[in-house]
Amino acid sequence: MPDAAQWKLADLARVELDALAADGISFTPDDVMQLHCIAAEIETPESRMALARGAPVFVGRAVLWPLTMAATAWWERACAGTRRERRHGLLLAFAMAHCRQQDALDAIPPERAYKAAEAWTKRLAARPSEIWEAVRQVQAQDDADDGVVDPKEQASGMTGASLTAFLVAACGGDPAMWERQVSISYVRTQIRAVHAQQMAEYGGATAAHDVVRGTRRIGLAVEAIRARHAAGKGAV
Repeated sequence: MPDAAQWKLADLARVELDALAADGISFTPDDVMQLHCIAAEIETPESRMALARGAPVFVGRAVLWPLTMAATAWWERACAGTRRERRHGLLLAFAMAHCRQQDALDAIPPERAYKAAEAWTKRLAARPSEIWEAVRQVQAQDDADDGVVDPKEQASGMTGASLTAFLVAACGGDPAMWERQVSISYVRTQIRAVHAQQMAEYGGATAAHDVVRGTRRIGLAVEAIRARHAAGKGAV
């Protein structure tokens, strides 16, 4: 027999369905599934962690990922030795392709970074224009049109170490997870979420973040069910 927990309805979905039932509003199995799926995106740690990595972009024989904090730090060190923007872009593509295996980056000192990236490009089986387009698509996930933006700018000038400590204290997890496993955009999302929670506690407008968007989607779906019910009563 399957574990009963495997069939557990998401808590947020249950709350909304109970409220609908209390108001005498009927709902279909499709409604239940829709509300559960939206709520699960918010409530399930595995789902949040998968989303935190960002979406991969394929180019040639490589897969590019949104940079982690640790990969961003490596890229900045590697770029420090050259002022050529084209080299910065190539190093960025290389870092994106290896940021899920951070040890591969750590093994390459900054002074050898460009040669390693150049050799990697020759094995890639992709044209330069395809590489730059793939990099652009990855960056678009991070809203970083002008290059990789240091997430420390989103946290009042914290140093890298203090930002990691802040995230561990505020959101849980461990330093390795925040620095090496999740994307920069996810770090920004969590900073916005913490800011939103603080704003909600002390009053004022809240910043948009994934939980807020997910909760809004739940609300819109519930309102659609209520509107359908009202329309049905009117028809009678």
